[in-house]
Amino acid sequence: LQEFQHRARLLCYAVFADGDRIATCTENSTCFVWSVSSGERLVDINTGRNIENIVVLAPGDRLLMVEEEHDNRDGYSVSPVHLWSVATGQRLCSFDYQGTFPRIAAVAPDGRTFVGDFHEFFAIWNASSCKMLNRGAPHA
Repeated sequence: LQEFQHRARLLCYAVFADGDRIATCTENSTCFVWSVSSGERLVDINTGRNIENIVVLAPGDRLLMVEEEHDNRDGYSVSPVHLWSVATGQRLCSFDYQGTFPRIAAVAPDGRTFVGDFHEFFAIWNASSCKMLNRGAPHA
């Protein structure tokens, strides 16, 4: 049994399809990718902001993470969702919008589309360009 030591409270995790890696995110703005078999920490990702309890694995060894809400200079609440490379720990792109952070997030199996439920609407993005494709009202 492997133990995965964190210096801050664990907020969320996801298991990779290969079954030998997990991603964990803590309240101190850091996410890690671990080897399940060895317990070795493979990648550190410092997001710069706390994670809002959502990390989703995307095909191509990418992680989709929702960061905490913050206010921009116009006074609007902005909660960026970012796509990160597991291989390099670098941010690939951001899905920025005005509003609350998503309650639920998912990536299509082919890795091309990200969908988020943002309380008052849902949105669909292209995961390569990080451009919004569509936005709609939630179901009644």
